[in-house]
Amino acid sequence: MPPKRKVVKKAAISKSISVKNKPKGKFSFLTAKKIQMSWEKLLYLGLAWMAVIAGLLAVPNYNILLQPGNLFTKNEIPHLPTSNLFTHLPSAFLIWVGFLAMIVIWRFIPDEKEDAWDISPWTARLFFWVFMGIGFYLRLENPRWPVGNFWDDHYYVITDVRNIIDFNLNYVLFPFGWREPFYPYFSALIWVLMPSLTGSVVVLISSTIIDMVAIWLFYLIGKEIGGRRMGLILMALGAICKTMIMMTRFVYGTDTCVLGGALAILFFLRVIKKPDVLHFVEWGLALGFGGYTYVPFRPWMPVMLGVVWLWILSDKKERKFNTARVLMGPFLLAVWALIFLYKNSLLPDQNFLQLFVHPIVLSCLFLAVIWGYCKSFLDERKKGFTKLFGWATGAIVTGILMSPLLLHPNYSAHVSDISIFSPKFTAPGQGWNKLWENIVFTFGLFFDQVNHVSRLPALGDSLYEFLIPVCGLLGLSYFIAKPRWVPTYVVVLFLISLVPGILSNGPHSFRYASCDLPLLLIGAWGVNRLWVAVHQVTTDKFFSIAFAFLLLLGWAWELGQNHKLTWEWLHQQADTSLIWNQTEQELPDHRVYLVDHGNPGFYTCAQDILTDGEEVYRMNNQNAIDLKPGDAQKNLSIMVYGGDVINQKKIEAEFPKVEWTKKRIILQGDGPNDIPFLWYTEVPFDQIPEKETNLFFVQHVSPWTWLRRSYGHYGMGRGLILNEDRVVRWNDHLPSSDLLDAGHSMRVSGDWNVKAAGDYLFKVSTANVTWLFVDGKKIINIPPGNNVVAASQKVSLNPGVHHVELVTSFNWEHQVPKLNITPPNSTTETPFDDYAVSELETVDNTSSPKAK
Repeated sequence: MPPKRKVVKKAAISKSISVKNKPKGKFSFLTAKKIQMSWEKLLYLGLAWMAVIAGLLAVPNYNILLQPGNLFTKNEIPHLPTSNLFTHLPSAFLIWVGFLAMIVIWRFIPDEKEDAWDISPWTARLFFWVFMGIGFYLRLENPRWPVGNFWDDHYYVITDVRNIIDFNLNYVLFPFGWREPFYPYFSALIWVLMPSLTGSVVVLISSTIIDMVAIWLFYLIGKEIGGRRMGLILMALGAICKTMIMMTRFVYGTDTCVLGGALAILFFLRVIKKPDVLHFVEWGLALGFGGYTYVPFRPWMPVMLGVVWLWILSDKKERKFNTARVLMGPFLLAVWALIFLYKNSLLPDQNFLQLFVHPIVLSCLFLAVIWGYCKSFLDERKKGFTKLFGWATGAIVTGILMSPLLLHPNYSAHVSDISIFSPKFTAPGQGWNKLWENIVFTFGLFFDQVNHVSRLPALGDSLYEFLIPVCGLLGLSYFIAKPRWVPTYVVVLFLISLVPGILSNGPHSFRYASCDLPLLLIGAWGVNRLWVAVHQVTTDKFFSIAFAFLLLLGWAWELGQNHKLTWEWLHQQADTSLIWNQTEQELPDHRVYLVDHGNPGFYTCAQDILTDGEEVYRMNNQNAIDLKPGDAQKNLSIMVYGGDVINQKKIEAEFPKVEWTKKRIILQGDGPNDIPFLWYTEVPFDQIPEKETNLFFVQHVSPWTWLRRSYGHYGMGRGLILNEDRVVRWNDHLPSSDLLDAGHSMRVSGDWNVKAAGDYLFKVSTANVTWLFVDGKKIINIPPGNNVVAASQKVSLNPGVHHVELVTSFNWEHQVPKLNITPPNSTTETPFDDYAVSELETVDNTSSPKAK
């Protein structure tokens, strides 16, 4: 037998993956008694895998992939008659027989390194960028198209991002759901870098970047295990993963835990490959970062800490304990577990363990850990640090990084409020029954059809696409046949990732986001090992290329299916997205009005997000249409809730000739007696009167009036336009008081005809958050703080027309802040709107809007 490699501290990761570390080069059997590889074994393995594939294609949610057309036009499970080859096959029998056969056959296939016969760097580089490009396209295609279930939660998620920028509302945990902070702050950074984008596009871009960075990390993870080939397989699966794409399009930030998991696994693989202090610190930072991502990552932290500790304990040299090492090792792990249970509300209220989380007792535990760590540092610094010291360093780094979250009083609120054991949702004694129901539901949601889903995927579709179980069962069979601790650990991570869903009162898809990477990794591992098996049979490149071509064909088919399923799901429109879609069809040729309806609501605050930057108005009791000379005379498009008969009649009374068109959302029936969700109509411009007493009326105003628009609570001057008029002076005829309440905002903009060149001094004194722009450049910025700030800025202007815009939030004074100006060669301050009027040679007061 060839000599074994020397065992050193920097153990190769392949030692935990393959039984033998065979020398590189052409394949040869290690001994005469060694299990031989043959074409027959490869053929049997392929046939067993085909049986699994045939069985999966007989499962209804995957069988419908073979049917043409869109099967998800209604919110119901498709029950179309199918006559394809796989419809009547015994799915469970084929899957189980094929899976068990693969386990048996893998046992007879010789061991080989996972990275044997790796592909060349230039080939890897080419396909890396191909997969990255496809991944970006699938996530960013038609970026303004919202998910069908765009609703109030989207408003809060995106408003939090905007409030960071506009109002400096910088939270550790964001109050709506006490959400982790990474996603809002990263999205705010993207918005600062791309200020012209709307909120819905910004969060899609940030979600896409997060997802694609995770896929880049997939490549690095695969490369650590099975070389460039496995890295490409893993990233190819991630690039087209339907679940990841849908969660990215949903823009909740749930995909952040996939990024956190990818970082944690990558540095876990690197730390077991080279367990020095630096790598343990990197691993600790990765774990700590994961705590700032979406909540399903939380169970990974204690599991990862515990698994690495057990790996270290398997080394005989590390099983030497004194008081300091006990405190730094098992005691620290126990403290970490206690903190995790306590901060995630998993400790029973009446339990002796509550004693240990008392602040005084907990402080003593921390001091004991610190003493043990410092003592070990002094003992080991001369002769070299042990792996246990490195682990303790990583665990402490994780704790320090997590401390702002752990010390937050509401850190546990996200999980405690939704537990199946919470009396809010489950009757006493029914928690365990609910747990079993959730487990059954979860696997149906993943790989079958369930009777209800929350947000994604479409009803009748499964959360994970066909390729995931196809590759996953291949990989799982290999893991069972050739058990090793790292693959077993990946399976454990998948099982741990189920916890946030099955322990919740509502096991919806988002709570399983951390399952993505373990599932994809199991599948990529299996496909990579099958590829190696092809090489074990023959070194002829033709067969390797042919096998790769077959894999690419299957991947391309899945790409097409996932693209189709994603867009069929995106087109399942509910209320807000249906209104948005109709407004997009009407703009920019119409002046669009939405008619509010109290109960049930016609549109919600989420409409602010989708109408941001567009001229979409709320219909009020009176709606003046103020036109300057040259303004387009647009027809009206009015949209009314399907059951709002009162406002329909009000509009018909003013415009008797209107004709209504109806639209329905995905949740509504299409029967003749079913009330539609939306009625909309068009009113020609020439039918709009010029009388102020009417619901709609036209006023012709001077070109030098100021456009004034009122907005709701979405940032500064964003969202649905609640009121619009034109005035000569900024505080003339202010709108109703509810539009001047705290949290509302207003934009005042218009052209100013400068007569004399020189330096003009602008000055604002207010506690309102206020921005002043001249010719598109922000010259004054009064930040939030509720303190009166006097801000001034001198601007050099040439004669001619200049555009001036002021944006203010009514958090202090409930009017437009007074803007003063000092012209060149003067020391006198004058209200800007008065000065602008005085600069005009003539002002046609008769054409100005009259008092309302």
